[in-house]
Amino acid sequence: MKPFFLLGLCLLFVSGLYADLEDLIPEEKIDPESFAKAQDILKNYSIKRNLPRTQVKSTVAIYEYMLANLEFTSKIVQFLDLGKYTVEVPREGVFKVDDKNGVVAELQCIYRTEKMRVYLANGIFQAPFNLEIKSEGLIILKFVPAKGGMVDTKASLFFKVENKFLDKLSKSAHELVGLILEKKSTIFIYSAQTTAEYINENATQLYDEMGTSEVFTKEEIEGYYQSFLAPKKATSIPKK
Repeated sequence: MKPFFLLGLCLLFVSGLYADLEDLIPEEKIDPESFAKAQDILKNYSIKRNLPRTQVKSTVAIYEYMLANLEFTSKIVQFLDLGKYTVEVPREGVFKVDDKNGVVAELQCIYRTEKMRVYLANGIFQAPFNLEIKSEGLIILKFVPAKGGMVDTKASLFFKVENKFLDKLSKSAHELVGLILEKKSTIFIYSAQTTAEYINENATQLYDEMGTSEVFTKEEIEGYYQSFLAPKKATSIPKK
């Protein structure tokens, strides 16, 4: 099967669609080419999907860490037997994701804050009915703390599909393409949510288990310890 790229995932905390990207991101904060491409996708998307509001039993700090370290997150997912997808970081700000089941996605982070991530993605989607669709996507992730030790998220998916056959699909076929994109493109977000919840409840246990595994690098284990377990003044990881 030809690889198809993750096209677009938006985690928005509002129900409406931003009419202009600058409503969300100051134009001067990202390079002009990326801003123009993101703006074009937002205004000219072919498919939009909404996902139900999700509450993650964790903290924004943990959730943000999982999203900021997707390669490490994918190792935890595999280590806990929660999934098989992998993430590589070919260059700074870029994540190459492979779910080992037909999805290969290259995501470029073009804007970030403590509670938001904005990515661009592009590639080829091998669709049903023997359609090969060129496409681009915009990913906006936003997550905020909620009462009861929760993190509130809401998701919308935007896809700009460059294929003259898409308009000729029946309504049901068009819906099927959207459903497939929705299912595939949320795998990695749900993985970040799941690992964030697990760490929130089992941070020390996971640290102990990582120390006996060859899956994680020393730097990853130390970064994890410093982020979640170390006293505020700690400067190094304890020897095990």
